[in-house]
Amino acid sequence: MGLRPNSYGTLGCKLHKLNKCLDAAFCFGLQVVGIVEWHSLVNDDEEERWWNGIVYGRVLEGVIKYKWNALPAEQRDGMKNYISDVIVKLSSDEISFRRERLYVNKLNIILVQILKHEWPARWRSFIPDLVAAAKTSETICENCMAILKLLSEEVFDFSRGEMTQQKIKELKQSLNR
Repeated sequence: MGLRPNSYGTLGCKLHKLNKCLDAAFCFGLQVVGIVEWHSLVNDDEEERWWNGIVYGRVLEGVIKYKWNALPAEQRDGMKNYISDVIVKLSSDEISFRRERLYVNKLNIILVQILKHEWPARWRSFIPDLVAAAKTSETICENCMAILKLLSEEVFDFSRGEMTQQKIKELKQSLNR
């Protein structure tokens, strides 16, 4: 994928406009189901889809990181379920899983950000759900392992400064059960 000379400038402009105000990003994030489908937003141009993925993924991560608990429970559940469904859909087919690998990885990261807020208190069934999904196909199993790896890295390695010590302890205990 070759970068056009003005790609970074275009990206910077898009990020500036979308992240100008976190409240604007929050309002934008309320319609996240449309945002999550960034891979089909513009056209079939792979580079354009990739840049849109970065922009919209970044906005979505910001909404989850900073405004997640301000969202109504219905919207949080809808976002959580939709992202999970897209991950399963793209991971269930070997061809789409390999073709959309970057997209799946970004969704995995977003899912882990959601888990840091929701699990174990509000999403007790996450691990059983993940295990059940892993049993359905080899590629889903591979992706489930990637999600667990990301989650464990977040909890054990990178969580300082983002979560309270109590939350870190709770997540560690849940992973060790």
